[in-house]
Amino acid sequence: MAAASVSNVFSTKKQVLEAAESILTINDELNTWNDLNTGTLEAIDTGGSYQALQRVIALVAGYLVEISFTLLQERRITLDRPRNFIELCAELYQETDAKLDFFLQSNALTGSEIWEIPTGREIVYYV
Repeated sequence: MAAASVSNVFSTKKQVLEAAESILTINDELNTWNDLNTGTLEAIDTGGSYQALQRVIALVAGYLVEISFTLLQERRITLDRPRNFIELCAELYQETDAKLDFFLQSNALTGSEIWEIPTGREIVYYV
């Protein structure tokens, strides 16, 4: 997972931080399993592989946090009136062609919301 995360192309700060958190969580689970089950093995654990793995996890998590500073930050607004999604996308991103699919996916708009996003709907956009 660490290698896959480094190879992945992230588009938002939230995505990359979730990946870093996931790697750290898996590492914690692995350490817990290792603590509980190392005694059942007949081999002596010298800690060499543990050290190498911890170094990789620390480097990957640090790298992911570092690149998060260069990615888009999530913002949320609550609509105070009904809006057309194309107009709203143009207002938030100052363009529609390149951002329209991203806007639709980020907000998981339903079929009826594509025609008119209702008042009170929370919208996510990235800056």
